[in-house]
Amino acid sequence: MPVLPQLTRTPFTSCSTVLLPRTACVLDCGSEVYVWTGREAGGYVRWGARTYAKRLAEHFGMALIGTGDPP
Repeated sequence: MPVLPQLTRTPFTSCSTVLLPRTACVLDCGSEVYVWTGREAGGYVRWGARTYAKRLAEHFGMALIGTGDPP
C-alpha cells in the first residue's frame, strides 16, 4: 500500500525544473529522505511535504533530514 496514494513519484534529472519558489520536494536518497521547500511555498504544501516525508521514512526505516522550512 502506498504511503500517500494521492502523491506520485516523479523521477527527474534536472533540479532547475522542480526546485521552484512555490514548490516542495521530498527527495528519496535511499537510506535518507530530504525535505525541500521553496520560500513562496504555502503552508499546506509545506505540511504535505513534511507529512509525506515522515510517513515514507517511518515506512521504510529511513532517516528524515530537514524540516522543510526555509532558512
